[in-house]
Amino acid sequence: MTRARWDVFFRWPLVGSLLIASSLFSACSDSYTLRSSTSERGALADAGVSPSSASLSSGRVESLEPFASEHTGATYPIEVYFPRQYDDDSAETFPVIYATDAQWAFDGYASELDARGLPVVLVGIHDAGERETDFLLPGARPYFKFLTQELLPWVEEQVRVDANQRTLLGTSYGGVMVVCSLLLDDEEEPHFTNYLAFDGSFYEHPTETSGLIEQRFSESSRLEATLLLTRATRAPSNLAVVLSFTEEMEEQAFEGLNLITHPLAVDHYAVSDPSFRFVLDTLF
Repeated sequence: MTRARWDVFFRWPLVGSLLIASSLFSACSDSYTLRSSTSERGALADAGVSPSSASLSSGRVESLEPFASEHTGATYPIEVYFPRQYDDDSAETFPVIYATDAQWAFDGYASELDARGLPVVLVGIHDAGERETDFLLPGARPYFKFLTQELLPWVEEQVRVDANQRTLLGTSYGGVMVVCSLLLDDEEEPHFTNYLAFDGSFYEHPTETSGLIEQRFSESSRLEATLLLTRATRAPSNLAVVLSFTEEMEEQAFEGLNLITHPLAVDHYAVSDPSFRFVLDTLF
């Protein structure tokens, strides 16, 4: 099996002695080698998700044509879960969740939506082999343009979704990308309503992230959005850096920002599915 390296050294300032203890418990060196696990698609489980296969009783899944982005230069396979209600009324539009790392997480998310019978469309964006580039700065900037200027219009020409009820979701590195997207989004007409970051790897480029926060606040202190942050509490996890990032966002005190945080008694590898269940319980 392929081995993958994953940096979990917490370079973000720690919040108090409990966080120091947590970081020592979660990471003992500058790098951490993940245990290998493969799904039916042959994907390595190195993004805070446990691979699964979709089990659907009423909805359906379709694969769209892979999308070649001019902004990133990469091509992304796209999958869409349609709830059973989608085919009942040809005029109805639906809330939509855009989920990254679909190669690992899509099946579990789709199965959970289907089991609950929720009238929500799920758009899964697969990795193009450039996660560290796409999800971290500076690459998160062109990836954000890919999402908002290319993918959203293209998908929404084909799929009936409510553009006023868009959600963006990412885990681990993807959580960093979600936060960058929140801070880069248009302050007057944002593309997303909800931004979901599951056990985000905020140890990556903390100075640049802080700079984005300060820049966004200087442009406008209003940030009308929901930012939901989950954190794994069992090692290995990003517990300390998620708490530190949460504190920084609270101190910045954006007006209109609905900041939701939630701990989960799992490790980083298992955080995705329980986080998604919490999101559905809380927001949908």
